[in-house]
Amino acid sequence: MDELQPQGARLSAAQDTDAHPVVSTVGAASSQAETVIPVARLELREERAQITADRYVERRLSFSREVRTRTETHSAELRSEVLVIRLATGGPAVLIGDHELKAGESYELPLYDERLEIIKQPYLSEVVEIGKRAVIREQSVSVELNYEVLTVADGPALAETTGAGLGDPAGEDSRSK
Repeated sequence: MDELQPQGARLSAAQDTDAHPVVSTVGAASSQAETVIPVARLELREERAQITADRYVERRLSFSREVRTRTETHSAELRSEVLVIRLATGGPAVLIGDHELKAGESYELPLYDERLEIIKQPYLSEVVEIGKRAVIREQSVSVELNYEVLTVADGPALAETTGAGLGDPAGEDSRSK
């Protein structure tokens, strides 16, 4: 974008050979046409706002599954079966393995015993869906823009014309220097 020239606008002499003279008539009674010859051209500039939206990363996220451990207590009734041998009083002694069973004693032989067996299996407990969506919001921004206007002041020797243009023979206005 062109920058503004804050100290007035640039004046240039009209030396365009292809320029057509502007013809204007003054009043309806005048039958003579006046030819207006361009002497100078004044370029007025203004600033224009160009708005762009830049994307920046506000937050970086990463997703992972994490294994945590909890302790649960489960209770179960376990059974066992035993063979009970009792020797009645007054009978002969009985030998069981290396142990001698005397009268009035009892001996237990385990037949079977239940034990807990723990099997852990993973089951689906939750489904988590991760997605993103665009959220559009409108934002208004005030911008101060500069612009140039043509100001005409009435004063002595405001616009002196010579054959080459304005002011000096080189075609540039000596007041704008």
